[in-house]
Amino acid sequence: MKTHLKRIVAILGAMLLLVSQKGVIMVNATELPNKENEVTIEEASAQEEKSVQEERSEQKRIENEKTDTKHTIGEKIPSVEEKKTDEETSTKEKEEVTEEKAENAGIALLSMTEEDEAVKPATNLRWSDEILGKAVFYNPNEETVSFVLHLFKAGNEIGAWKTWNSENGDILIPCYRDIVESGTYTFKIETFAYGEEQDHDLSSGCISEESPVFNYVKPDSKIAAVKNISWSSNGVISWDAVDHADMYQIELYCADGNYESGYRQLEGRILNSTYTDFSNKLAIGYEYFVRVKAISENINLYTHSEYSDYIAFDGAGVTEKVNDKFDTAIGDSDLNTDEGVKAAVSSVKAAFDGAAKDELKVAMQTDAATQGRVQTLEAKYKDAMQLQTSVNSNEDTGIDAAAVKLLGAALNATESGKVEFSMSKPSEDIQKELITTSRFKKAIVLNLELDGAGITKGAPLAVPVTVTMPAPQEIDINVLTILHYNDDGTYETLPVRANSDGTISFTVTHFSNFVFGEKESQNESGNPGISYNTDDGSSISNDGGKTVNSTLAMWQPTTPDEIKRYSVFGKEKVSYSADTKNTYPVTVLNVMHGKLCFDSFEAALGDYTIGRTYNILPTDKAIYKMDSKAKITLDIPKTLQKNGREYKMICVTQNGQPIVLNDLDKKLDTITFETDSYYAFALVYKDAK
Repeated sequence: MKTHLKRIVAILGAMLLLVSQKGVIMVNATELPNKENEVTIEEASAQEEKSVQEERSEQKRIENEKTDTKHTIGEKIPSVEEKKTDEETSTKEKEEVTEEKAENAGIALLSMTEEDEAVKPATNLRWSDEILGKAVFYNPNEETVSFVLHLFKAGNEIGAWKTWNSENGDILIPCYRDIVESGTYTFKIETFAYGEEQDHDLSSGCISEESPVFNYVKPDSKIAAVKNISWSSNGVISWDAVDHADMYQIELYCADGNYESGYRQLEGRILNSTYTDFSNKLAIGYEYFVRVKAISENINLYTHSEYSDYIAFDGAGVTEKVNDKFDTAIGDSDLNTDEGVKAAVSSVKAAFDGAAKDELKVAMQTDAATQGRVQTLEAKYKDAMQLQTSVNSNEDTGIDAAAVKLLGAALNATESGKVEFSMSKPSEDIQKELITTSRFKKAIVLNLELDGAGITKGAPLAVPVTVTMPAPQEIDINVLTILHYNDDGTYETLPVRANSDGTISFTVTHFSNFVFGEKESQNESGNPGISYNTDDGSSISNDGGKTVNSTLAMWQPTTPDEIKRYSVFGKEKVSYSADTKNTYPVTVLNVMHGKLCFDSFEAALGDYTIGRTYNILPTDKAIYKMDSKAKITLDIPKTLQKNGREYKMICVTQNGQPIVLNDLDKKLDTITFETDSYYAFALVYKDAK
């Protein structure tokens, strides 16, 4: 908004150069944004001063001619009206010149403001002090922009996250999901103008500087694998919650002989719930499998779980169940009589009320046998109820109404008459809002409604309806996605069936606004290292139009052992320095160590007490034994400082052996020690007797 105001002010300033009848309105040159535009306006102003002087000279000459009684023979003396017309013409021409110059100045100013609107790179890249592995950066742009965060391990890219934001400020991305092994991690941010096509190879965006290094040491403990994964009959998958898991990563695959592996990944999702709905991904003729992984709430304490086994979705079982229920509902109804048909339809509506309606929706979208049952019953019901169905499509939709077909629409009628399906474009404001929120590269918004014969417009349908229609001409059917919006602003992503005649089919349980958009091509390379996630700066994009808050609640200990180890986990910022004579730099981090490390600390304690635990490693190196020692001075936390107190460091090596390191400075507020062994460290103390 600020940028738009700047543009308006600049243009108005240029247009103030228009000439009034009594002079020229000048713009204060000190208010102009740059030298280039000062020259443009000064030139225009100088030209106008010259024009005014010439006009005054001409007026003076005319006045002199009025008093001159000598005229050349045959010369016509201008009448008052003619003089007035000439003067108006001259003034008009001068005004046109002035307007042209002012317009040029305005264009120059507009061009300048557009240059000012260029995307700015992200700044202040850093790692969160509170949540290990969470990336933070500052967005300096006032307009909506999108980002790709590139995550690197030892210089090699291992993941990418997509995000967008409409306000400047800090943006946080939970990269800890992709941090699984010890090593050094950095990230860069690639910024794009909103709506601009994004790449994922740092080739076209506005690229930031690289973040500081994050040194990560993988802990000993790992959270448990996800268990009791199950599919519901309508495509919802659920599982048991895992202790110390913050989120869950779910991958959906389908069997596809076109791929060498025999499987094609359809989607990956990150959720903080223990269920998700994949019904919108199911299509005829495919087998589906999912696997789930638990993401640690604190990678300092536990690594992520392993993926679960693949769990198959029995699509044939779902449709078989639906068809059996459909046949049972019809039962012994006599479909040769009007009353028998009406009774059968009432029974089907009752059988598929509630959650079962979603099962029927899936089967109508994916199973030819179910479609045949619905089509046969609907034809008989139209005759019994004397129903007519029609399709109306406004010209601006670009959809040929004659090419639109409906399955199940008439079954929703409760009285005789006409069932009308209408297609139109909603108001421009609604179109703009939905296109913006959908974040598609290209999109068209249509309002679809079913009305008449007792059907309440916009109300939930008693029987799902399958719509078969030409795809919008503006949208590539190969990358088509349909978002179905609810009145509260949430949406569902509909499964789309591409038919051999070029039409598309989708099934719904109510009608409202739909966004037909082009999604980015799926990453089907099978490369598990790169993942693309969408985030709005504070949340992770989820299915169904919902978002999952990415702010992590701090883990709290529960068992006596956890409480003991957590009590010495430092909450203050680590402060330390390294001797200038060291041949390599080191990094010190607060860490809560696992039970095995803690047992090793306690084995070497003697009469000392553990005060803090750390990870100390050579910077940028996951190396636990160096050729030379480094001298390190660590500030002792104020809560541990006490007169007469003695301090030592205990290093537990990678193989679990404790090494006691003496304090070399004997100061109250620091401990200095030398080491060539690295891994887990504990600051220990004892009080003088």
